[in-house]
Amino acid sequence: MVFRKGIKPWNKGKILNEEGRKKLSNSHLGQKAWNKGINMWKNKIHPRGMKGKTNKWGNHTKSSKMKISRTKKELYKKGLIIPHNKGKKLSQKIKLKISNSKIKHFKKECIVCNKIFKPRSENHKLCSTECFGVWNSGKNNFLWKGGKSFEIYPKEWRQIRKIIRKRDKNICKICGIHEQYLKDKLCVHHLDENKLNISKNNLISVCRQCHTRIHRRKK
Repeated sequence: MVFRKGIKPWNKGKILNEEGRKKLSNSHLGQKAWNKGINMWKNKIHPRGMKGKTNKWGNHTKSSKMKISRTKKELYKKGLIIPHNKGKKLSQKIKLKISNSKIKHFKKECIVCNKIFKPRSENHKLCSTECFGVWNSGKNNFLWKGGKSFEIYPKEWRQIRKIIRKRDKNICKICGIHEQYLKDKLCVHHLDENKLNISKNNLISVCRQCHTRIHRRKK
């Protein structure tokens, strides 16, 4: 039964005794519920159904969701809806458990600088990109090959590098991209990975992405 605004039901605020409850239960024995076997959310004819506010599957539309959220916010502001945990006080044991769990997850010590920081996930062990650069250099880097990058190139290397780029017309030999479409200049790759071997047959011009892929495959 639906009541108009301002009209209160006769039994509002009244509490029945045990005798009254037993009388009501005995009077309803053997009677079937009017809504038994009817699915309220799928049946459009149902008086409490979602007629006019549903999709094919019985879910709320965007407009109805927005209306529900607005009404809930207004009720929270007015104090008509009270959260379940409002006014409840936690014990000291529970507070300590919560604080310890947050410290373990949200605070860690950096491996490089020993600074305490808040990681984005459990796998993060470094506080900044600077520490990552320090940690990722040398033997920790996946492209480490025993310190070949520290080997000195011959004196003629800069001139030969320019000659090979002109020979290849400033085009990458693997992907075919031109140097003008790149931010950096093309790299010159040693086929046998020997820096001292500067023969033209051993050198090709390659973009930076293809250069890193070559070294990953060989590893």
